[in-house]
Amino acid sequence: MSKGVMRDFVIEKYGVAISDDDAMPLFERYGIEHNVKLPKDFLDFYSKYNGFKVSDNDLTFVFELKDKFWNRSRLEMEDLLSVKDILFVASSNEGVTYPKGILPFVDIELAEIAISLRCDSFGAVFLCEKDPLPGQVDNPSESSEEELQNFDPSKGQLSKLVVKLADSFEDFMST
Repeated sequence: MSKGVMRDFVIEKYGVAISDDDAMPLFERYGIEHNVKLPKDFLDFYSKYNGFKVSDNDLTFVFELKDKFWNRSRLEMEDLLSVKDILFVASSNEGVTYPKGILPFVDIELAEIAISLRCDSFGAVFLCEKDPLPGQVDNPSESSEEELQNFDPSKGQLSKLVVKLADSFEDFMST
């Protein structure tokens, strides 16, 4: 059984869509308004589920980090935001808790998981820390918003607040 098939089986057995609303019109409008396209694998998932929540309180999705990122070695999540929640977070937090040009779809403790819509990292999935630990911001007088300006994947710069989790949404969901 391939990883994608296993993921779909787990989602279908232990989860529920967050919303029955059609996510595509909202994503299409977002794409037009922001002059961006969204990755196909991401849209395919959202057209089927429009977010996702684990229905069994004893289960969580776990993403093991390849290398420890500050105090994190794994990420535990119970849901993926609905399109309405994604767009709400995007309208209020871009450039503040995550770099410009990426879209958050999971809100975890003091961090967000987001997918890139940028040309230099299109479709890649990143973890963005919301509450930096000492040392994550180079200059103590610098804010996390200023640190996020250092995010430039085209130059291999991710900022100390951001770590790449996967090359694509499919890879992220299959891990």
